[in-house]
Amino acid sequence: MSNAWKCALGLAVGLGVFAGSAGAQFKNGSQATELNIPRLSQRGTVSQRIGLTDITIAYHRPEVGGREIWGKTVPYGKVWRAGANENTTITFSDDVSIEGKPLAAGTYGLHTIPDKDQWTIIFSKNSTSWAASATTRKKMRCASA
Repeated sequence: MSNAWKCALGLAVGLGVFAGSAGAQFKNGSQATELNIPRLSQRGTVSQRIGLTDITIAYHRPEVGGREIWGKTVPYGKVWRAGANENTTITFSDDVSIEGKPLAAGTYGLHTIPDKDQWTIIFSKNSTSWAASATTRKKMRCASA
């Protein structure tokens, strides 16, 4: 056996000894836990009570990283699912009225149609969607912002 193979075998056995003893580092016998490393696009929530209604928004802030977002990454005039990683949601504890239109209590996915001067905000009954196609848009209630 060549010296390179002997060295590699010795290194593998040595690492195996260290790996085998790693499980014994917890005196109480507990298992190691998975390290939950934060995503680049961090999750955030905000809650506010307005009158008697609790409103909660859960979102992931997109990591811009020097990109030009509006009009480039997110084109103007097209439906955009707000947020990164997961759909942004808004929850109303009671029925509300938005621009004079009723919206039932519940959790909605937030989509938008961004334009340079005005955005359309869409409250989707599908709060877990990854995109808003023309067919899902028909099920949404819209309000301009």
